Amino acid sequence: MAKQDDDEDNKPRRKPIRKPRKSKLTRHEAAELLVKSALQDHLEHLAIKKMNEQKDMDMLSGIVEEYLDNFIILGYDYKGESVQLISASNQQQADALGTSIHRFLVKNSALGGGPTGPMM
Repeated sequence: MAKQDDDEDNKPRRKPIRKPRKSKLTRHEAAELLVKSALQDHLEHLAIKKMNEQKDMDMLSGIVEEYLDNFIILGYDYKGESVQLISASNQQQADALGTSIHRFLVKNSALGGGPTGPMM
């Protein structure tokens, strides 16, 4: 038995495997990662917002199309952003809408701004 113990002592011992340490980031690298992460989050937020706005416009268009064949909706949302929705399935409808909006503008500009008073 002493022979076996001597053989085990003569064998080279394996060094324990150490996990590589994570290198510490410099301040510049940390700031760069932070900015990239913030930009990525912002872009994802904008994409989701745009998808939701498009979904809302499609729903509004579907509701109005139940009552009107072709139409133009102009306005502002509660955030003050311009909203424009035009629905015309062919060139004849688009021309009719153009004529209608032209008549509306001429009629209301001749009255000094329309039924609610002068335009600002």
